[in-house]
Amino acid sequence: MTRKNIQFIKVKKEKGEDLIKSLNTNFKKLRIIHPDYQIEYDGNYILFPIKDLTDEQFHELNKTLKNQFSIEIMNKKGTSKRKIDRRTLEDFLENTLPNDVLNIIPRSYDVIGNIAIVEFDRFLELSQKKSIKYKNQVASAIIHVNKGLKSVYEKKSEIKGEYRLREFSILKGPDNPETIHKENKCLFKLDIKTTYFSPRLVYERNRIATSQFNENENITDMFAGVGPFSIQIAKNHPVNIYSFDINPAACKYLEDNVRLNKVNDKITVHNLDVKNLVDTNSTLGETLKNSMDRVIMNLPEKAVNFLDVACFLLKESGGIIHYYLFNEKSSTIEQTIQNLEKKFDEEKYHIVKILSSRKVKGYSPKIDLLSFDLYLRLKK
Repeated sequence: MTRKNIQFIKVKKEKGEDLIKSLNTNFKKLRIIHPDYQIEYDGNYILFPIKDLTDEQFHELNKTLKNQFSIEIMNKKGTSKRKIDRRTLEDFLENTLPNDVLNIIPRSYDVIGNIAIVEFDRFLELSQKKSIKYKNQVASAIIHVNKGLKSVYEKKSEIKGEYRLREFSILKGPDNPETIHKENKCLFKLDIKTTYFSPRLVYERNRIATSQFNENENITDMFAGVGPFSIQIAKNHPVNIYSFDINPAACKYLEDNVRLNKVNDKITVHNLDVKNLVDTNSTLGETLKNSMDRVIMNLPEKAVNFLDVACFLLKESGGIIHYYLFNEKSSTIEQTIQNLEKKFDEEKYHIVKILSSRKVKGYSPKIDLLSFDLYLRLKK
């Protein structure tokens, strides 16, 4: 790999996804991110390589971004990627697809391990014959521009059911939904058909995992899935984590991932609906009651229904809840906090301090995913 001095935009990791969205919105035609160089990391910062710009373009970029973010534009040696024929799907397909189809191909897709997952939400206007033909061409292009990918699946449903699963159909490559995904120096073995995993929360998980923890904290990860929060925290801190998930397949992979990442001494896995912990007959519930320093509640569509469990687990003297929810864009964070305070009041807890409140990402045109880090204490 060759190295030469190029410019980078340096921004905090948790703002990386928002910065990319801003570039795509404000500078779509310029395609400012340099396709030939690798994105780099520096502690809590992410560095995006950018193309050579004219003085006018650079001035406009600097002005636009500094109005939205705390950034630094810096010069340093960049590491080039291995050469590939084309850089983007649009580039690769521009001489292959008709313009009207090129305009509606997906502009983004998820990559989990060696699997790509793509949604063709704008292909509904095509005939079935054309849709099948062009989907296959797009899938081939995805594999071509992403070295190491083996399979491309089409997303066929929204998240549904108790286990939060989607339906997929294979478009290209072997129909093997099991893969190993690397994130923030951790490995996650999973099956996209039987477990839920979103690569889009990479910055959020790193934000939590690299924040400050006390030694030997007791932590409950209420909806752990295959372990992306639990394992990344355990890799970074000397803590005790109780990881729960109702999905037996997720728990199987979570146990595999605990061993794979060598954090067996820090995490215990429970295939259990956490609602059962508050049952008076639950021995485990009685053991964990009011003993947690921290509770992670990453179930944004239903977390509000489990606030009683979180308070049941939290130390009466005080602890932290990492709470995620889907929120209408028209509703303010202040209104959301007020609603939460009412819920906690029912459990005799109150918010002592809001450690963080932020938009993680847009979920739909009308809905945002929000995260709150809240320090709570039992009311006296």
